[in-house]
Amino acid sequence: MKKLLWASILVLPMISTGYAQQEMSASGQVVSVRLLTRTMTVRDTTANEVIRYNVPTGTPVTLAGQPGRFGYLRNGDMVNVTYVGTNDGREAVRIGIPQPTSSMDMRVSEGLLSTVTGRVENVGTVSRTLTVRGDQSGERFTYAVPEGVRFTIGGQNARLGLLQVGDDVVLRFTEEGGQRQAARVRVPQPVTPLAQRQPAPAGAVAQTAPRTQLPRTASSLPLLGLFGLLSLLAAVSLRVFRGKAHG
Repeated sequence: MKKLLWASILVLPMISTGYAQQEMSASGQVVSVRLLTRTMTVRDTTANEVIRYNVPTGTPVTLAGQPGRFGYLRNGDMVNVTYVGTNDGREAVRIGIPQPTSSMDMRVSEGLLSTVTGRVENVGTVSRTLTVRGDQSGERFTYAVPEGVRFTIGGQNARLGLLQVGDDVVLRFTEEGGQRQAARVRVPQPVTPLAQRQPAPAGAVAQTAPRTQLPRTASSLPLLGLFGLLSLLAAVSLRVFRGKAHG
């Protein structure tokens, strides 16, 4: 009886651990890749919802059967993910990209980049910055845009000044110390064709909000002087009145 009891005590944790670490699979389209936090979001094909995966260091990644790296994933890739459930959500065990959107050689040459999709909220032509609100996270972030960053609008080469507020962009960037720097910006389906766009003015000045009240520029000294004069007149009048009363 005691042997049976001890066997049950030893087996139950093994069963529960095996259940918790049971591998499952899912497939979908990559929405974003974050190298710094080692996370990716995928729009699940079956559930049609965006799901976040943690991707530990060393997770195997294959592109068209070739060994790759997590940083080679690109927005728009169709992926097959093998994962386990943890207290922090889904944790990727293996990631496979059967038909990558670009070749392995191209990805290696481009380096390791994070990707995000979002909507342009501000274009700084002088400061060379771009503010984008992420589609899925709702996070609003400003990216530095150094010279040489490649822009495409509808597949045609463009430049920073031709981006417009409201453009839906696919932005690839590097991140270090909380600072993000754009590496490539793409507008896949522009509402306004490139040929119809006008460059943003280089020296555009933002309009300031109207004042709700007038500035307080007047001094209180004249008012104090007026009070003093009235007091003096009152004293003189009282003295005259008392003189007449005694006379």
